[in-house]
Amino acid sequence: MTMTDSPDVSLITNLSPNHLDMHKGMNEYVEAKKNIFKYQSKESLLVLNEENDITASMIGEQQGKLYTFSIKEEVAQGAYFKENNLYVKGLKVCNKKEVKLKGMYNIDNLLAAFAATCDEVSIETMRKVAMSFTGVEHRNEFVRELDGVEYYNNSIASSPTRTVASLLSFDNPVILLAGGYDKNLPFEPLAFEGYEKIKYLILLGATKNKIKD
Repeated sequence: MTMTDSPDVSLITNLSPNHLDMHKGMNEYVEAKKNIFKYQSKESLLVLNEENDITASMIGEQQGKLYTFSIKEEVAQGAYFKENNLYVKGLKVCNKKEVKLKGMYNIDNLLAAFAATCDEVSIETMRKVAMSFTGVEHRNEFVRELDGVEYYNNSIASSPTRTVASLLSFDNPVILLAGGYDKNLPFEPLAFEGYEKIKYLILLGATKNKIKD
């Protein structure tokens, strides 16, 4: 990918196999992602996830200032999750129970946002957003409840790791509709985590046999 500019604030939440139908392999995909910070200046900010192996390996490659975030460990410069509370630079923002969004992956997302904006946004504003933001379209989006059944649209989850993260956000077993276009991704993650949340599985499209196998 030809690119010679990077934004002043760059953030990579996590990386896992995706879009391998468009890249020669995982290494090329990762290198393409690095373009988001490769051309930053010394005054720029890069935010990375300490708990994702690939993004954590990028620590040290920043051109300017680095903040990180973690759901497992305290971090000195950035945001972290501890004892069900969300912190940024050592200051408590809110409790997990106050967050509107489902799933630990959304706690990750909030921590990332806190780290990216903490130099410009107040703790009180962060707290208000965390307590009121209900998400965006197609990302575990609540559609409706009918006859006691809740329907969610998570069509943005076009990789196995995203599907697993979504499944783990539900308290009760779900009926999962999965499949579609083949992006040449490994489906093994679905066999090791999240499957216990599936009550019934309905497979569709070009990848249905891959997922079944």
